Amino acid sequence: MPSSFGRRKSLCKGRQKRVIDASILREKVLHGLDERNVPPELWNNPRAKRFFRFVREEVELQEARVRVLEHYEEVIALEDEATCQCHLVAASTPEPLIERCYVGVVFLAYLAASRFADHIPYYREEDILARVGFSIHRATQWRWMRVLAGIVLPLVELMRQCVMQSWVQGIDETPCDILPLIDAGPHPQAAWILGEIQKLYDIEDRARDMTDDHRLALRQAESRPIVTGIKVWLDARDQDELPKSPLRAGVNYFRNRWEAFERFLEDGRIPIDNNRTEAAIKGPVMGKKAWLFFGNENAGETAAIFYTLTMTCKRHCIDVQAYLLDVFRRIRTATPAELESLLPDHWIQSHPEARVVQRVQESHAAAARKRQRRAQRRIAVPSG
Repeated sequence: MPSSFGRRKSLCKGRQKRVIDASILREKVLHGLDERNVPPELWNNPRAKRFFRFVREEVELQEARVRVLEHYEEVIALEDEATCQCHLVAASTPEPLIERCYVGVVFLAYLAASRFADHIPYYREEDILARVGFSIHRATQWRWMRVLAGIVLPLVELMRQCVMQSWVQGIDETPCDILPLIDAGPHPQAAWILGEIQKLYDIEDRARDMTDDHRLALRQAESRPIVTGIKVWLDARDQDELPKSPLRAGVNYFRNRWEAFERFLEDGRIPIDNNRTEAAIKGPVMGKKAWLFFGNENAGETAAIFYTLTMTCKRHCIDVQAYLLDVFRRIRTATPAELESLLPDHWIQSHPEARVVQRVQESHAAAARKRQRRAQRRIAVPSG
């Protein structure tokens, strides 16, 4: 029995000592003594030995960097004095993989791997590259990938031919939705209610800069009659539509949440929708499609803490990596006042260089387009 137990124990690996690959570049960080913390008899004593002793090692990740390669051709020029002609001989320069593409093949390979191996959407890759100061628009990334697909098509075709020569061929298909390029439009009978909801948002747009009391007064005067009309319409559809009709499903969804919907009529501080909250949890909703689950409750709590920080940073268009780096450096010794300065909305005021300008511009442009559309609707359909 003892020998058997001993064998099982020896087979159990347990927690092993981590060995860092010797090929990784190493750098020494020297922490010198502060004279104020050393007794005078030691600091000035020539017999005292001073040396650095090893304490620990840490693996750090160096920030990714982009570089510009300037291509030059060597040229030999000789002018013929008799004919006044110049003879030029230039070195050959490799053609770019994609015509008029301003990134090199290493960059293109990285983008292709990120999109099709790491499954990073183009807009996420746009944010990742923005951290190193060189953002590439998602549409440009897609266009390059489309050209590259044509370039590698002969190789893929050859692979297909090899597969077709096999005796047995295995197939496993999985569906993938395609974003519609044509809008099929709403349900014909839902056009009226969609128009009424647009009127409510037009009112909210006008009330955006009002005080809470004035906003509530405007809602009571103009929004409440519209909401009452919507309720009458929903009740009628609930009676007339077939139980399994698509419109009936939408009507039931709306009626089941009616109390929450009309809550904005009670207080000017309450928004008409929950869009901002839904946007705040967009990160974990998208992320769970990749990592599927948490390992335990502690992992879930950890994620909730960090999502609180990161999603708040995203709302304020803050470079998440720059923000967290500063927080990690300062949090251990921060005073209460310094801790408040680490709040994302406060932190960005003293670190304007960390604001993702592109996201700010896109947000402002989207808001301007939305206001313009609503203004055009108000002109096309005068109130009253």
